[in-house]
Amino acid sequence: MKTAYRKQIETTTWAPPSGGPSGKFFLGTPLVTGARDVGLRIGAGLPEKEAGFVLKSYEEMDVLRDCDALIYSVQADGKPTPTTQALLDHKLWKGVPAVKAGRAFPSRHFVMANYTFAIATVDEIEGMLKKMKRAATPRGPPVPPSPVTAPHAGSAAMLSIRLLGRRSVQFCST
Repeated sequence: MKTAYRKQIETTTWAPPSGGPSGKFFLGTPLVTGARDVGLRIGAGLPEKEAGFVLKSYEEMDVLRDCDALIYSVQADGKPTPTTQALLDHKLWKGVPAVKAGRAFPSRHFVMANYTFAIATVDEIEGMLKKMKRAATPRGPPVPPSPVTAPHAGSAAMLSIRLLGRRSVQFCST
């Protein structure tokens, strides 16, 4: 992942906000540890050794201005909690540059409860980086598919299939 998304990792600053009590939000989550492990730079003034849950008021939303991407919490069904929804609906949130740029990403594994959640967090981060890479890739005219040709007698035909975006399986026949 660090190689495939090196540019996105090296050139972005991230922050993990979530909804808090009336008029406030939290900055940070145990997810920060996993994010730092994959090389993400954490901004918004969150100290290097800090995982977070620093309480901020909505008026302090400008702390997110140095961030190119945000990760916010959602429940297992993909819906934000009522407090996070209040944050997402707030006019100051909508003015944050990362939000305006479409770089606010939901995470179902915002609070890493165990090893399985930690692995899923890394998978979610990889999906976020993939979206950012895709959005940054210039789109030209579609390239026509190359014609499929039958292998010559005695030569090997190889078919490679990507599984889950991480592993490939190769089939050979002669």
